[in-house]
Amino acid sequence: MPDLWLSLWFPALGLQRRWWGNAGPAEGPAALVGRRQGRWVLVGTNRAARARGLVPGLAVVEARLRVPDLVLRSEDPKTDLRALHHIARRFHALTPRVVVDPPEGLLLEVGRCRRLFGGIRGIVAEVAAIVRRLHLEARCGLGPTPEAARLQARFGPRGPIPAAGLVEDPRTARTLHRLGLRRLDQLAELPRAALARHLGPDLACRLDALEGRRPAALASVPEPRRFRLHRHFPEPVQGGDVLLATLAAMVVALVARLERAGRVVRRLRLRLVGEDGRGWATELAPSSPTPDPAFLTTLLRLRLERGGMPEAVAAVALEVVRHEPRRPHQAGFDGREADAEAWRRLIEQLRAHLGPRAVRVFEPVDDHRPVRAVRSREADGVPPAPLPPPPGPRPLRWLAEPRPIQVLATVPDGPPMALRTRKRLQRLELLAPMERIEPCWWREPDRRDRGRDFCAVQTPSGTRLWICREIAVDGTPRWYLLGFFDR
Repeated sequence: MPDLWLSLWFPALGLQRRWWGNAGPAEGPAALVGRRQGRWVLVGTNRAARARGLVPGLAVVEARLRVPDLVLRSEDPKTDLRALHHIARRFHALTPRVVVDPPEGLLLEVGRCRRLFGGIRGIVAEVAAIVRRLHLEARCGLGPTPEAARLQARFGPRGPIPAAGLVEDPRTARTLHRLGLRRLDQLAELPRAALARHLGPDLACRLDALEGRRPAALASVPEPRRFRLHRHFPEPVQGGDVLLATLAAMVVALVARLERAGRVVRRLRLRLVGEDGRGWATELAPSSPTPDPAFLTTLLRLRLERGGMPEAVAAVALEVVRHEPRRPHQAGFDGREADAEAWRRLIEQLRAHLGPRAVRVFEPVDDHRPVRAVRSREADGVPPAPLPPPPGPRPLRWLAEPRPIQVLATVPDGPPMALRTRKRLQRLELLAPMERIEPCWWREPDRRDRGRDFCAVQTPSGTRLWICREIAVDGTPRWYLLGFFDR
């Protein structure tokens, strides 16, 4: 099958970047600015700028006079090159040979794989769908050689292709214009030896590459490694033992392939296909960089126990969504790394069984106020710091909001003597001396933050409470219930 190349040209790629550099495409007229021959000119424009008459090569001062609301961005060739490599990986699903064509293009060899997509129209439709998913603007060109496809993408199939489109040096382009060589067909009729002698060998080589006489040496973007296993059962499986045994064997084989490649799994996706064709999927993101197969199988089993999977499973697919190089590791002698690994495994098992965001931990905060001395965060692979011993009794259970209560005391500043409820008056026993905690005077004052008196008391029924007293603005004491010690 003859070669067929497809060229993609992303005009003004720096104005289209969304996730690899800029803040996103501008809604109005925008242009890229670069320095050419000692002056600042436009090197790329978006569709809105082209509609208002701005073209590449126009001076920045003149562009500002024509379009006062023009948004200017400096060109960044290094970031554009990284963007092209990022985009190129998306097209490996269509063809194994994807070549980066700086500064704003890609080349795809589609001659040997077009029959897999129903011909030229099918593969062009697939390319257009990928470009739309990336939210990019691109022009497409087809040709028997990379150079021919590149010229078709930049100048279109209609009309003659300018001869200056084959050269990159502005001086050579001006020389061709001065000699009257305006079209590419006029240039192709000239002898190659004369062109190489008067205009340089590069132009003659590119003409040979355009006509296929000189094959171009193109380096393809390496295809990303994929680690995926698929098992199809002869009969739908309804029991969990067979499914778990199959998953365990697949995990062992997948981890062995990763070890041979020097990689470790960072995100794993499990997909089950039911007897009726419906799918069910779940993902694991182990916090440990080198999980063993038994541990991964345990996490998958806990995910399956949460429910939602098909009753009868016809096929299983296990894929490594994200992986990274395996780094050398040496354990310490104090045993801390073993404790940290045990903590990570415990959190992973709890998250797999209860949900990815259902496990939280408490960690201390450098604050002397009891209500703000501890905060809650989502559990991860980092163990929280140990809580320091409190200066006084602290309850195990805190109320979400302080509950106002009525307390009787001998004097306004004295300890509480009784708690008034709807039914009766309950005598209180003071379990520890009262604590006086003042607000943070060294910070910006907060009207809601006042000095409070905290104390632990016990009712006649044996219930231990954690209450506090706050002096209001008018000077009257107000009591609040903060938590319980026994429940």
